[in-house]
Amino acid sequence: MLFGEKGLKMASFEKIIAVLSNNFDETFSFLMELADVFSNKGDFEKAFFIREELLNKNLGVENKIKVLLSLSSDFHKAGMYENAIRVLKEAVVISDDKDRILDLLSHLYIEMKDWENTILCQKMKKNKDNNFIVYSLCQWSAELLSLKDFKKAIFKIKEAEMIGKNNIHLKLHKADFLILEGKQEELKGLALELSDNFPAFFGIFLKKYFNCFSVDEEVKNLVERHLKKYENDSYTVHVYTTKLIEENRYNEAYDTLNAFLSHSTYNPYLYRSYIKCALQAGKSLNAQYISTFIQEDRVFEKWFRCENCGYESENFYFRCVRCNKLDALKQIHFDEQR
Repeated sequence: MLFGEKGLKMASFEKIIAVLSNNFDETFSFLMELADVFSNKGDFEKAFFIREELLNKNLGVENKIKVLLSLSSDFHKAGMYENAIRVLKEAVVISDDKDRILDLLSHLYIEMKDWENTILCQKMKKNKDNNFIVYSLCQWSAELLSLKDFKKAIFKIKEAEMIGKNNIHLKLHKADFLILEGKQEELKGLALELSDNFPAFFGIFLKKYFNCFSVDEEVKNLVERHLKKYENDSYTVHVYTTKLIEENRYNEAYDTLNAFLSHSTYNPYLYRSYIKCALQAGKSLNAQYISTFIQEDRVFEKWFRCENCGYESENFYFRCVRCNKLDALKQIHFDEQR
């Protein structure tokens, strides 16, 4: 209870930690757990002090790396990215498992949109992750494209092609160029290729496409073809019907949703869209769907979004299938879904 008292002064706290850390062989685990408690509560000043006090001791390499990684995590949570990177760089020098720490550095650089250093970290790894490198090059190119620096953007694309010509991230980014150039026919060809070879990314491509183009007969046929093969792809249905609703094509959206919901897993976006379309188009509402929507809202908890790149899925993955980041998919609760 002592550390939870509001009247605890920092000076007194520092004295207590200094005494405990003098016997770090016996108190190391306790002090690390205590720092975790403060970190989780957002009291980073105390968490930093405990870890830095331990680093001043004659720790073994294994324990020193544990402290450095935890301290980097604290800096990250506090939004102190440069400090987090500095600490990880110190850890990578003494660690035998350099690849793991270089991955942590990479993720920090991704959050900072520092693509050059992200790629450098991946190239320094013993077991290089080419998928990660191509993703970073594509993100860098997309950033350059948004700044209208076409020459450098194309250069990054060519660099990515040399590493993995058939990489999914490269194909998705090429769609950005085709959209910019208004090449709808080539985009539809790419959609067909993605549906056949990278079906999990078809909905992501469709979302890009719909940012600039509407639903024509060819696109409608492509979506129907895709859903016949992958009838549980609720994300594609969500993207497609959302676009139809934006275009006030409620009858078409209703027909698609009504057919899909008969065999799909429950999904909050689709049920909400189904009800909206039925009301707008004057269609009948399926009592079973409404019953599920009203009485069994717990099923709507099963929806996930990547904190790093925004990829959404009703399935959980330990590694995001779009940006490759570990442990980035977080559950979206019903009241957060839009």
